[in-house]
Formats: sequence, structure tokens, C-alpha cells
Amino acid sequence: MDWLGFNYYQPTRVQAPKNKVDANGNPVFSEPYIWPERRINKSRGWEIYPKGIYDFGMKLKEDYPNLTFFISENGMGVEKEDAFRNADGVIELYY
Repeated sequence: MDWLGFNYYQPTRVQAPKNKVDANGNPVFSEPYIWPERRINKSRGWEIYPKGIYDFGMKLKEDYPNLTFFISENGMGVEKEDAFRNADGVIELYY
């Protein structure tokens, strides 16, 4: 691999499953985990966790030190973003 492009919007958290198989007998590897301290983007219902992009970059640096990567996309859309525009025209979201 020459390089890796990375898109990041929100984390997906998982935990060990309660059952090893589902109702159809298929293996279950994980179940969703809802972090109690999460912050949510109310427009999308997505978790806001900017440190996730840092964590991913550091993991790549440690495990694949010679792999070039770039962040090709990140962030999330917000409905009615003009309501969050400050006097300088910058969108500031605080949840």
C-alpha cells in the first residue's frame, strides 16, 4: 500500500456481546456501546468526538510508521447553521 485516505465523522463504540449467536444462528461479534459522557450533534444525532481523528493518526504512526496517510474528509453537517454564526461569520457549535 502506498498511502491511506481517511474519512472521519463519528466514533463507533462496541462492547462484548451478550449472546454468541443471533436469532438466526449467525455469530455476533459485538454490540453497540453508548458512552455515558458522549456529546451529540443534535442535527445529525451523531456523537461529537474530535479526539478520534487524533487517536487514529497516532495508531497508524505507531503500527505503520512508514505509511503515508491523509485526512480526506471529516466533520458533519448541521441544520440551520446560520443560527450558530458569530459576528466574524464563523460557525461556532457548542453542545
